[in-house]
Parts: sequence; structure tokens; C-alpha cells
Amino acid sequence: MTTPHVEQVIAMAKDYNLIPIVRTLLADLETPIRIFRRFARRDRAFLLESVEGGIQWARYSFIGTDPFLMITAKKGEMVMERQGEKQIFASRRPVDELKAVLRGYRSPKLPEMPPFTGGGDRIFRL
Repeated sequence: MTTPHVEQVIAMAKDYNLIPIVRTLLADLETPIRIFRRFARRDRAFLLESVEGGIQWARYSFIGTDPFLMITAKKGEMVMERQGEKQIFASRRPVDELKAVLRGYRSPKLPEMPPFTGGGDRIFRL
């Protein structure tokens, strides 16, 4: 089952520029790692797990490939790559820079979705 429905997406697009769409699969015999391995050879594949404390099972797993935006920071330098174009600049506070970028994305909070769906209105706390 895929949610939300097309009509709901069209309505939400008036107020949000990032709308989460989820397809629920029953996969009793699958694990996130096993599913991720199917995508691992694709360009810039990633697996994000919502594990707390490093010893509990994750509640949510996000698997993706070929992200439209990548931000890396190391030793005072930040690189933002968007659609193949790189911007490199000095940054003493990369977390603040990341928060500023994420504020540009607005996504609705939907009750059937995980708490983080990529919108800047619910920026993580560090």
C-alpha cells in the first residue's frame, strides 16, 4: 500500500515542497541490512537506522540511492553538492549550516509516517 494518495499529494503540494510517500511492505523474513545489500552497488546508496544507544533494534530504516543533495564537512571546510554542482566554503559551524539548508524544505507531519521525513520544520537536535 502506498500513502498518501495522489489527490492528497496534490493538495499538500500547495503548502509543502517535500512530501513523503511511503510504500509499506510486509517482510517478516527480511532485515534492513539484507534489503540494503540489494541497493548497495547503486550510486551513493545509504542506510539510515533510528537505533538509540547502539544496542536496540531500529524503529525506522531509511534506504536510498543517488541523493539530490549531499553535504559533507571536515576540518572547517564544507562541501555542498546539488545536482552535480559542488559548492565549497569555509564553515566553523557546519551543524548551523546544515540546519539552514534543511529549513528550505517543508514537509507535512503525517500521523502514519515516521517523525523525520526530511523537512526542515523538524530539524534534529544535536
